[in-house]
Amino acid sequence: MKLKLAVFLIGVQLSACGGGGSGGSPGPADLEYSSAPVMVVGTAIAPLTPTVSGTVTEYTISPALPAGLSLSATTGTMTSHTVTASNEAGSTTASVSIQVDAPAPMVVYPSTTITLTRGAAALVAPTSTGGAVVSWSITPALPAGLTFDTATGTIAGTATSTNVASPYVVTATNSGGKTQVTLTIQVVSTVVLDLGHATPITHLLASGARLLSEDLPEGAAYPGRCILWNTTTDAMVTSTQCDGGQIALAGPTAVIPGANGLLVLSSSTGLAQATITGTYSWWQLAADGSYIAAGSASGLNAWSPTGQSVYSAAGDYSHANAFAATGEILVALGPAGSNVIQTVSLSAGTSSTGPKFQGTFNEWFTDGSHFQTATGTTVWTYSSTSVQEDLTSLSTLAGIGGEGNWFWTSNGSIYAVGSLVDRCFRPAPPSRFFPPTRLN
Repeated sequence: MKLKLAVFLIGVQLSACGGGGSGGSPGPADLEYSSAPVMVVGTAIAPLTPTVSGTVTEYTISPALPAGLSLSATTGTMTSHTVTASNEAGSTTASVSIQVDAPAPMVVYPSTTITLTRGAAALVAPTSTGGAVVSWSITPALPAGLTFDTATGTIAGTATSTNVASPYVVTATNSGGKTQVTLTIQVVSTVVLDLGHATPITHLLASGARLLSEDLPEGAAYPGRCILWNTTTDAMVTSTQCDGGQIALAGPTAVIPGANGLLVLSSSTGLAQATITGTYSWWQLAADGSYIAAGSASGLNAWSPTGQSVYSAAGDYSHANAFAATGEILVALGPAGSNVIQTVSLSAGTSSTGPKFQGTFNEWFTDGSHFQTATGTTVWTYSSTSVQEDLTSLSTLAGIGGEGNWFWTSNGSIYAVGSLVDRCFRPAPPSRFFPPTRLN
């Protein structure tokens, strides 16, 4: 980086002053300096030659220039110099203002990507070369618990919460200019949760910044607990007794089994929203947490998280295999028939039946995007609207499941929906599953 010296010349035209002998040469007049060019510290400059009228026998300057036209590289002090051109008849003067700026700062941090640990003391100091820094600043404000020293540019403190990787701009300034450095800072937690359950954990569900855990009941001595956690702060949101079995967490809603039915909680506050009473063959929380659905031998029901009924229909749904999608319930093996899908629209309060499918219904994909039927080890894959998208011959149906455009079996094979052959493998299978060791 070039270190610049700024020199400003203010030309002043003055008439001769001082007297001389009569009949001699007139005194000098109109002494003037042109504007100075931008100069670089340590580099020779071209002479600054003035213009003047008359014959000059002597030039003087007051005060004297610093050696090598150098002033303090750290102060940027401006001084005023008066140049006098004279002869025996008189003199003329010009004022020359010279400002020498400090070299611009050069700032380097140990790394532009900084990863800190929540709860651990941090100290990140920069190295500054070039001109001395007069002021430091950073934008935006650092994560909670961290401070920025405006005298040294040091980041210090103890972060109190996690923070996604975000850009922060540090600016170092002096009279010679400024330097900006962009730092990417994130705060992570080395420990996700200290669950603190007294017995082995049976279920662990995550949704956004919330995690719901359940442990194993041990009779009357320990009925079991369900605990809702904030994974950003590692704080316990709520802890309550639960009776074991199925739990659910999605978006704003958590559902746990209780002595009087299903206890519905707000996932943000942990406060009870409703208790859904009754005996049901199965129940599900919607994929977006917007409702709870349940089936029994007498009917199909759905409730809002506050316990308000949003749908009910009579019929034997005790053996149904349903998926609670956003805004609709997809029902297989219900009273509409064993080879069709019933779709219940909650907003309209209506029910429709899709086209017939082949084979015997086997399972829904985990995201409800598809379902599969089978005859022996021949598998049909359908969209949720009962459109056939694949037909595959497998060696086993053990452990079969799917998500998105992929399905798999317990022997380690993963298949692409729509390939029609099991040897077709495409990139980027679902991240929650290990890639297969081989493909048949």
